[in-house]
Amino acid sequence: MNTNMNGNNSNSDSDSIFKQSLDELTCDDLAPKTKKKTEKRVIAEKIIWAAVTLSLFAVFVVSGSTALRNTVDFLIAQTRLSDLADSFSPTTGVSETSLALKPGSLMYALADCLDLLNGTVVYPDDNIHPTPPPVNPGTDPTPSSDTPKEEDPYLSEERLELFRTKLDDLQTQYKNGDIFAWIFIPGTNIDYPVVIGHTDEPDYYLDRGVDKKYNVAGSIYMDFRNEKNLLNNRFTVIYGHNIRQRGTMFNRLVEFKSAKMFEKYRYIYIFTKEAALKYEIFSVYEAHAYESPSISITGFTDQSFLKKITDIQQKSINVRQGLTLSARDHVLMLYTCANTPSVLTNNDIRCMVFGVLVDAAV
Repeated sequence: MNTNMNGNNSNSDSDSIFKQSLDELTCDDLAPKTKKKTEKRVIAEKIIWAAVTLSLFAVFVVSGSTALRNTVDFLIAQTRLSDLADSFSPTTGVSETSLALKPGSLMYALADCLDLLNGTVVYPDDNIHPTPPPVNPGTDPTPSSDTPKEEDPYLSEERLELFRTKLDDLQTQYKNGDIFAWIFIPGTNIDYPVVIGHTDEPDYYLDRGVDKKYNVAGSIYMDFRNEKNLLNNRFTVIYGHNIRQRGTMFNRLVEFKSAKMFEKYRYIYIFTKEAALKYEIFSVYEAHAYESPSISITGFTDQSFLKKITDIQQKSINVRQGLTLSARDHVLMLYTCANTPSVLTNNDIRCMVFGVLVDAAV
């Protein structure tokens, strides 16, 4: 009897202790125990986060400084190009600045830059072409049978001789015999030296200045398949970037899509040692790069050449009325990126302006 009573008391005490322990349990006691991070692991994580933060900051600083440097280089380059034109351009034409250049100029300021330095390579000059080429008579914007045709001041023998001297000076200053011509379009700021691409690297001047050093805006350059003597080319192709920030290089070509611009400024002048050449703009249009007429520019028969010209005229946004082209004509194509994006081909849309040789001084 006493034994049973003692056993009951013992069980009662155990129950009380168990219940008390349940009351004292916390959520942490019921959750599975996790290992505490070691001090070394905590330090390692801090180091990793610090490294990531510093890396991001470094990228920000480098990107910002690069953008700033490019902007400064671009502004300096614009001044140098202006000085170059003042010193060597055989023209004195007045340039009109498009109002369309003002909106968006800040947008492109960090993307476009240009810089001219000094080069090292010299090439021999070509021989002077002895006789004038056949030229298309072109169209007269104000025809009159009673009014004699005025002599073009840009095609005088004096101006051509002046440029020959200036071209020698230009090649010497930049130590580059690839510089062989000057292109000028009255009423625009297209007033630049022209270089010729390399056979082993056709787009050599796509990102090099006339000094042959790296330059994101490149140069105005002729297709390497053409000859420096443009009078020997049936179809001459000249390339240039569309530098939107200041409307420089070949940016103004896209404005010839405007009928007003197309009618007002109709001539392109190119000066070489062989001749001062005057081309009348007869067509302008945009197309994908893989549809460009520049894909084939040599080896024409009369029939294939006429077909190429007809195709160009049929695709035109603007086309010169009253101007008939023949198999004997010399055609010039100016080629740049268009401002029109393409969903399918990114930025592979090109703007092309075409001219036909209508006069020359040799």
